[in-house]
Amino acid sequence: MSSDTLVEDVHFRTKWVNFEQLGWKTGAVVLSDFAAMGKVTPHYLLVNLGLPSNFSFLQVKRFYSGIEKISRRWRIVIAGGDTVRAKKFFSAIFLLGETEKNNFISRRGANPGDLIFSTGPLGEAAAGLSLLERSKNHKGYTQKNTFYQELVKKHLLPQPRIREGRILAEKKLATSLIDCSDGLERSVRLLACANNLEAEIYLEKLPLTANLKKYLDIIRGRQSSKDLLRAFRQLALFGGEDYELIFTAEEKNYQKIRKYIPSAFTLGKLSKKKKVISKEIKFLHFGKIVKLEGKSYDAFLS
Repeated sequence: MSSDTLVEDVHFRTKWVNFEQLGWKTGAVVLSDFAAMGKVTPHYLLVNLGLPSNFSFLQVKRFYSGIEKISRRWRIVIAGGDTVRAKKFFSAIFLLGETEKNNFISRRGANPGDLIFSTGPLGEAAAGLSLLERSKNHKGYTQKNTFYQELVKKHLLPQPRIREGRILAEKKLATSLIDCSDGLERSVRLLACANNLEAEIYLEKLPLTANLKKYLDIIRGRQSSKDLLRAFRQLALFGGEDYELIFTAEEKNYQKIRKYIPSAFTLGKLSKKKKVISKEIKFLHFGKIVKLEGKSYDAFLS
């Protein structure tokens, strides 16, 4: 069972997302929770909506069009829900599914020496949000640019990694698992805390995609290479909403993971706590400790 909530002006703004996209994303974020449990088959979805009294019925239909599209993709039945009056639009959804005992992966189960992986690159969704927050056209790009469209799509229409979660469970490759919704730093911290371990993140392992490089070159092009690197790390570590899976695995399974999930890469390692009270995460760049300032997303502080 899993639930998720999206609230206007907290998780999205209507000036840059249409309600069909919002319906899709509403389903995607709760399906991402299922992906982060291994091999879980979703069955029934309950949809609760909060609507302003002057809200357009056409927008409601568009919202359901989006949520129906992602539900059909994963053969989910929209089984019911509720509607209430609210000052701002919100959606609260509940997903019910099933798994098998041996194919369920929790946040606990990691051991010292396990490698930390991501199923794909990080930071593109945060870059897409940054583009949406800016003016429609910017010197150096327009909304018709491929990199702009792909980064914005990564933010507005996330793809839950259901297939990858199932592979990790069926092949017995992951020792612990979580999805990257609020940022890599937060996800790794949660895994480390759940297993009473410390984590190292190797900054040189974080891939800079072609779209992210284009974004940094144009949007932050006047900065030094050091500042650009810092900007990239902020996106990858603290940006959030990538909805990739962050998982731990024994080092001996590295080649199998790369075989079954080619997009996956290792970005760190877990170790025993050296102190009773520790920072849980160390950032390293080619073995040298790096101090970084930044915070992952927090709905109560953002």
